[in-house]
Amino acid sequence: MRRTRTIAYRVYYPAGWRGPLPVVLFSHGGDGSTNGHTQLGHFGTEWASTGFLAVHLNHLPSATISQHDADRPVDVTAILDRLEARSLPLPADLAGTPDLTRIAHAGDSWGAYTAHAVGGARFTHGQYRDSRVKAILPISPQGPGGFGAFENGPANNSWRELSIPSFVLVGADEKNGPLGDPQQLTDWRLYPYERAPAAPARFLAVLPGQGHGAMAGGAEPAQRYLRLNIRRFLQVFLQGREALVCDIGRLTLIPGTDLRRKTDPSWSAVRECPPLASNTVGNVSAESR
Repeated sequence: MRRTRTIAYRVYYPAGWRGPLPVVLFSHGGDGSTNGHTQLGHFGTEWASTGFLAVHLNHLPSATISQHDADRPVDVTAILDRLEARSLPLPADLAGTPDLTRIAHAGDSWGAYTAHAVGGARFTHGQYRDSRVKAILPISPQGPGGFGAFENGPANNSWRELSIPSFVLVGADEKNGPLGDPQQLTDWRLYPYERAPAAPARFLAVLPGQGHGAMAGGAEPAQRYLRLNIRRFLQVFLQGREALVCDIGRLTLIPGTDLRRKTDPSWSAVRECPPLASNTVGNVSAESR
């Protein structure tokens, strides 16, 4: 089925960088916008500063909410198709070249649904995997019942087919849900981490004192934590700097953060990491870029 849909986007890139650039796509939250690609620019600026091409894309409102579930991941695929065809307009002074063998997708709220969709999660309304996406970073994702996510036990749920690394980021004040449901499910937003298979790599951070709105553009300490630790995840899984894997979730650590990880036990780099404890307290320098 063909569709006519405008996709606005904003590009962040390292000035003067020559050579291949891993690509990070970012999707905003909400059920449609005309300027979502202009939001949370501090993420794109941070990632571009360490050698990534960051593309913040806008998702317009759809005819219906259920149609929006399909339109969002197809927006991502459309942008990747244009990048692959070298027909997506990019800044004239971009010296680097997008490396389409190294692509990640990050997004908050409905953008987290988008990340899971292109990453290979299965929903009641379908599956939208784009195999060009090699890692995902869902911020404030949905649990069972949210946007078509389902949970029928460990062998039958939305996340069991995820076969790429993921880093789930959740606010402690939003983790139970669904939002507004009188029968709130404990740790609702943690299902995408808990149900996804350990291999190849799963990471989770639950930030204390952060609600849904705060995760998407709240106070600076949490925003700095998000952009630096997402950057570290990208460095490990897109730039191949696996020696940095122990840092994921631990840069500018906020006291009381609940950190978890599960990975392939044969991965030697992770075996060198110190153990993580729930409600971790401490601080780790972010100076090593």
